[in-house]
Amino acid sequence: MFIGDIFARTLKQASKFRQLTYTCMEEWTSRAPESIHFPTRKCKAGITVVQRFPTCWDGVNLDSPDHMSHMAYPETGTFESGGPCPASHPVRTAQVMFEVVWDTKPFNDLEWPADGRSPFVWSFGDGTGYANHGDYVFGWSK
Repeated sequence: MFIGDIFARTLKQASKFRQLTYTCMEEWTSRAPESIHFPTRKCKAGITVVQRFPTCWDGVNLDSPDHMSHMAYPETGTFESGGPCPASHPVRTAQVMFEVVWDTKPFNDLEWPADGRSPFVWSFGDGTGYANHGDYVFGWSK
């Protein structure tokens, strides 16, 4: 299962994957507020990146050609809030979540761009953070 789009560079392109988030941590335990773009200010304790995979399955396909359309996010809310699955994907599944904490404290003394952009860039060239993405592969022998 894939989530995100490495070519996304706008909020509109990224909004389909609303459960891919960043938190600018004030303390080591900070997990809010979340945004879907890179933080636009220095983060005192680092940056958390969270990738929550969709939790609603179409009930038929174990995969799909795009590795995404067999799964969907809840219609409203989140898995944690009990948001309802869409009629097209009525089967609720367990949530797969991947969290990474970047220790960006060593960069807090550096000047950030004057226009408010983040100085961080994904290795594939995205400086907005909208291209956050993840792949989940799981299998077993018959």
